[in-house]
Amino acid sequence: MKIGFDAKRLYCNFTGLGNHNRATLAGLLRQFPEHEYHLYTPRIVENAETRFFLEHEHVHTHRPHLLPGGLWRTFGIPAQLKADGIELYHGLSNELPVKLRAAGVKSVVTIMDLIFRVYPGTYNWIDRQIYDLKFSRAAREADAVVAISEATKRDLVRFYGIAEEKIEVIYPIVNELFLTEGKEVPALPFELPESYFLYVGSVIERKNLALLVEAYRLLPETYRLPVLVVGNGKAYKKFVMELLQSHGLSEHFWWLAVSDNRQLKQLYRQAKGLIYPSLYEGFGLPVVEAHFCRTPVITSNVSSLPEAAGPHAITIDPSSSGELAEAIRHLLDDEAAAAAMAQQAHAFAWRQFHPEKLTRQLMDLYSKTLQT
Repeated sequence: MKIGFDAKRLYCNFTGLGNHNRATLAGLLRQFPEHEYHLYTPRIVENAETRFFLEHEHVHTHRPHLLPGGLWRTFGIPAQLKADGIELYHGLSNELPVKLRAAGVKSVVTIMDLIFRVYPGTYNWIDRQIYDLKFSRAAREADAVVAISEATKRDLVRFYGIAEEKIEVIYPIVNELFLTEGKEVPALPFELPESYFLYVGSVIERKNLALLVEAYRLLPETYRLPVLVVGNGKAYKKFVMELLQSHGLSEHFWWLAVSDNRQLKQLYRQAKGLIYPSLYEGFGLPVVEAHFCRTPVITSNVSSLPEAAGPHAITIDPSSSGELAEAIRHLLDDEAAAAAMAQQAHAFAWRQFHPEKLTRQLMDLYSKTLQT
């Protein structure tokens, strides 16, 4: 089978979407090396993360020759797919080029989330219009749609009227590094406190880090472990830092820059717990990463987060600082229960989110799409 992929983010993005795309392609290459994989990208950033794909014998990377990158991705790729003999094209990041069907190419699109429809105030007007146009057209024109959670599937039905039978829920694939049991301890560019909580994610309003600040206000000093914040932000980060200062809590929040997944894995494994009080997520990958690292999790009881968390995490109302404070108390007061919860969550993640299982689901969808 010759399969084409939108690889712009695989080669150019080194956060959420790019990580998801690289993990997806790496899984396919490991399990199904008998197929040809063609990656279409307007440009390439060559580094340790992309070199695997550039050097792989079953990967063929294509860039535009005449058209500018943006025009080529939208209008030029179908003719090239036809010339390359591509049977199926997968838009990994919410969009598809136009007129794929006219080129005789079957298509699958992955929709990560519709947060811009659920929380429109967190996006500017122009971005909302562009996303709405791209996402809705891709979901309607694709032969099959991958939603990364049941919550995203519900949103696709609710906002765009996509038929449920056209949508396949396939959870995002975790980087396999988080599954390994090795005891390697990478050198960290900072000294870790003896005990700490971990927050992983962008510091933006929707991620709701301010709730943790308010919860710390309610906790006695003995429960205020350092919080290691792995993520960056702008206006909302400034707001949180000012909130911390006004409540005299700044010393409890450490702002870290971590670019290496080996370092992130080490932070998970030594943390007393991951605290992820987001208001809305397409999936919530840090929750599953924590499960694979046997780290207890406190997260929200809304959107897709109960799917990612499963039955062995503490879920709270993301508007209630009191519930979050009580969950922190529970983790620290009963270490045996916290360890048992983390072990059960690890087993749940192994069953539900193992990369081999999810990669097989994706390949089965490709085969089914080509047969219809």
